[in-house]
Amino acid sequence: MGLQIQLEEDATPSAKGTCKRGRKKQLKGVGDPPTNPPLWVKLNFKLGEVPSLVDMGAQLSRIRRDVMQTLVDLGMKAKKGTCQLTCHLANRLRCNVKKVVQLHFLLGTFLWDFQFKILEGSPFPIILGLDFLSHSKMVMDLACREYYFRFAPHQVMKFEGLVENVKEECLGASSYFQQLAKDASKIVTLSSAFPETNPLEEVLNEYTELF
Repeated sequence: MGLQIQLEEDATPSAKGTCKRGRKKQLKGVGDPPTNPPLWVKLNFKLGEVPSLVDMGAQLSRIRRDVMQTLVDLGMKAKKGTCQLTCHLANRLRCNVKKVVQLHFLLGTFLWDFQFKILEGSPFPIILGLDFLSHSKMVMDLACREYYFRFAPHQVMKFEGLVENVKEECLGASSYFQQLAKDASKIVTLSSAFPETNPLEEVLNEYTELF
């Protein structure tokens, strides 16, 4: 398996990182950080940086259609294709995927060519799923919120955590990417990205004539 995850309650400095976590008891308060903050990275497409969620619960990597179309409209070369599959999203709704796209981007200091499934709608601009994590041989230390690639173990990088320092005013194409970052910064926990849904909503939509 190319995917490796490290879960350490008490992490100490090592050659791969400088994370320090103790076992000190802390009082939980309103100002405490969320217990499951999203793992953000930035994919650099030269035309702009897109906040992307690293999701170990997603089998397939996905890109939102408007994000893909904006990149193409700005001049990015993309190799499109077709597929036919059904997947279930984090909000338990079923989604039919019919299109894929091959993209070239920079993650950290490394260039990648990878295929994404195209979704019509999602609170996340891009999701890096298990297929990319396995392909890239990414190793993650969740306690320290760090990652590196197995072929370059000494180049340790930090997850972005909450997206910060988003500029309020920007013109042209930059404003679109700034808005993506601003929207991403509002997702404090993964559960907050999706509104509560009716568990029978899928059935109700499929058999509208009966209800």
